[in-house]
Amino acid sequence: MTARLRTRLLGGRFGVEVTGCGDLADLDPPDVATLRGLLLAHKVVGLRGAALTASGHRRLLGLLGAPTTPVAAGPRPRPEGTPSLGRWVSAGSHLLAPPRLLSLRAAGPDVAGEVTRLADVTGAYRDLPLPLRDLADRSWAVHGLQPEDVAGAGELVVHPVARLHTETGDRGLLLGGHAQRLVGLSGEESRTVVHLLQSYLVRPHNVLTWHWQDGDVLLVDARAVQHHERPCPGPVPPATATLHVAGDRPLGVDGRHSHPLCAGPADARRTA
Repeated sequence: MTARLRTRLLGGRFGVEVTGCGDLADLDPPDVATLRGLLLAHKVVGLRGAALTASGHRRLLGLLGAPTTPVAAGPRPRPEGTPSLGRWVSAGSHLLAPPRLLSLRAAGPDVAGEVTRLADVTGAYRDLPLPLRDLADRSWAVHGLQPEDVAGAGELVVHPVARLHTETGDRGLLLGGHAQRLVGLSGEESRTVVHLLQSYLVRPHNVLTWHWQDGDVLLVDARAVQHHERPCPGPVPPATATLHVAGDRPLGVDGRHSHPLCAGPADARRTA
């Protein structure tokens, strides 16, 4: 692959398009190292015309880690005032150990015309004024698929708002649609702070739009990027298929890792 590999920056702060990939499901170790390096450097790697089958997609991710299939989220009440079409999410942040890699594959006949929007959480953190960086560094957030008042024991986790990337050491915002509240704040207070922090994420220079073509595959460093989650298409087959590569527990800037929310909110305030 390396000899044929052609790359093109996608503009803005992050993202690279790769063509001339050859057989992605059967790469040599140097090729795997090249892909890893591109991911760390650019956070999003778009592989044009890779034309992987479902099994080939899984084999490719197997070269990069342990592939997993995302758990589908059930119906979730939408807080008043939030957009109705999709939301920004940190992939799998409802899990104690969110995935480190998100990958999408062109899987449907109507993929042309589809778009996927991605946002740079490390760039957003760097854009924060110093007082907001300090706030993010000290804050922890409760994440889950279901609202806290209906979730059962073990279904909620507490993550640092400012996460340390385990390979680059960069700090990034670990928030998004699965974040339900900040520890120690009310729901209304949490929404105000989260909205303020997320507003830096969606600034134009921090957002990348991938325009899909037949055969494309996207590789995304989920520790450094949020993505805009589309509404469920219902009975229509999805145009893209998603796989994750297993990750580990996020690390806060104070040296503590994410942990389950095993007690009531008052106990969480003391332990998070």
